[in-house]
Amino acid sequence: MARILVISDIHYSETKSHDVYDNEKINSKLPKKLSENIYDILLAAIENEKEPIDLFIFCGDYVIGSDTKTNKKKSNKDFKAFLQRMEDSDLIFRNIKKEDRKKRIIIVPGNHDIDRDSNNIYELFKTSFKDYCTPFSKNSNFNYAPTYIYDDLKLIIDCEETEDTSATTNEKIGKALEIIDNSSMLDTDKNMVKDLLEKDKVLDLPSISADTKKGFKARSEQIQNNIQYSDYLKILVTHHPLVSGFEKGITIKGYNTTIGGYDFMRSAMSYGYNLFIHGHYHQRSYVELNDCADEVSQKVIQLGIPQVAPEDKNGGIAIIDTSNEYKNDMPYTIIFKYLSCISNKFCQVNTPTNNKTISSSSNNAMKILIDKEISMLIDEGKIIKDGDRDRVEAASYDCAMGYFYKRSKKRNCNWDELQEIPLKPIGNSVANICIKPKESVLIYTYEKFNIPHNMIMHASPISSLARKGLRVEISNFVDPGFKGPFCFPVINESKEKIYISAREAILSIEIIMLSEYCEKGWEERHEDKLREREEKGE
Repeated sequence: MARILVISDIHYSETKSHDVYDNEKINSKLPKKLSENIYDILLAAIENEKEPIDLFIFCGDYVIGSDTKTNKKKSNKDFKAFLQRMEDSDLIFRNIKKEDRKKRIIIVPGNHDIDRDSNNIYELFKTSFKDYCTPFSKNSNFNYAPTYIYDDLKLIIDCEETEDTSATTNEKIGKALEIIDNSSMLDTDKNMVKDLLEKDKVLDLPSISADTKKGFKARSEQIQNNIQYSDYLKILVTHHPLVSGFEKGITIKGYNTTIGGYDFMRSAMSYGYNLFIHGHYHQRSYVELNDCADEVSQKVIQLGIPQVAPEDKNGGIAIIDTSNEYKNDMPYTIIFKYLSCISNKFCQVNTPTNNKTISSSSNNAMKILIDKEISMLIDEGKIIKDGDRDRVEAASYDCAMGYFYKRSKKRNCNWDELQEIPLKPIGNSVANICIKPKESVLIYTYEKFNIPHNMIMHASPISSLARKGLRVEISNFVDPGFKGPFCFPVINESKEKIYISAREAILSIEIIMLSEYCEKGWEERHEDKLREREEKGE
């Protein structure tokens, strides 16, 4: 059984007064005022842990990406010195021989750790950390590296890189496009990303490459054929999450999905992986997914590790405990802690269940619904009314254009004051809207929704609207308690007339189950709108 400490997103810069990522916040200035840097505090906190640590996992972004290669080398040198101090500490590795301690440190790269100006973007990372367990190791101590098997812990850890296409310079674009074409993404999403790539606007485009899939499959099949590993816990570690839908607030990126990530996760699940650990978002998250591909549902946890920031209760580390004491339907417990530079200790924080620990058997975990579950909602017709099973994707649903809209000649208008207009066919064509240049139109989905208080929907416009020349204004999250069709304005920024047909895909939604029922939903804040819709029979 194992006690695993997981750390991510240190964002250290040797040249910036040893501050962490956001040096404007008071919590990042504290270390300097106390004449300590982040590594001194982190090391002291780990040494202060009452229970020994069996394994360390680092999920990437050890440096500040905007630093020069020279400065990154200096920062990597400091991070490596910190790792060496960990190895030398008998307070940390109390039960492990010194010569074996390097094997207990796993490091995956992040998008800040690559060298964008090099033909080999991982060269600096490989050179700095070749002695540790990384996605690039061919370690003779591990038969299946970069899948690392710890027999004494009954544990299998696979670590993969997701940044191969992050440096999208011109020569990289062709490779990125090839990965996109070979993925099972929605065609609309593929086209959106391609458009961005061809304009050379995307700088961080996470992906799972064909080589990664091939290597993982070969290793996993060999391991699966060995009965010795049948009851080992399997964990997969990346820097970027393998499903989308968690980005919010200041962490929204231009593109929030790891290309090929969902397929890769499903493949890993088929080989028995049920814990997926990532960093990147700087926020802690605990999301429970259910694999409904088979009749027997397999619970899977995706664990987001927050940024390391002293005195920030939203930041910190995670500890995974696989002891038998907590064993239930999944053999581990997850605990979030934040880093205190006052006491040089980790202080436990509340978890999504509001308990001291999170058990993987908790019914209060968040999760994103997948295809089979969305189809069930459509069949029931209570939460999604007038839905179409053919529009269900792997973990999302494509909403269609309805038969009503509102039109305005002004960019700024009160849509509630305008009348709905029915779509009408033009000649022999299907019913559609004609939107003139610079004209603004409020469009509605064909589907109607009745979102319960323990659910939220993450919405994003279909990229084909943007390719037509339409600017979309939309709120990304649809609140619990919302009732009726979704609507949002589009503005024709082109010089030509644009047509949108009835039942054409206009909006993609992800359906997220919340950790518990919220007390105040959409209807409490919009009683007048709800009353108006009920009077109309909606």
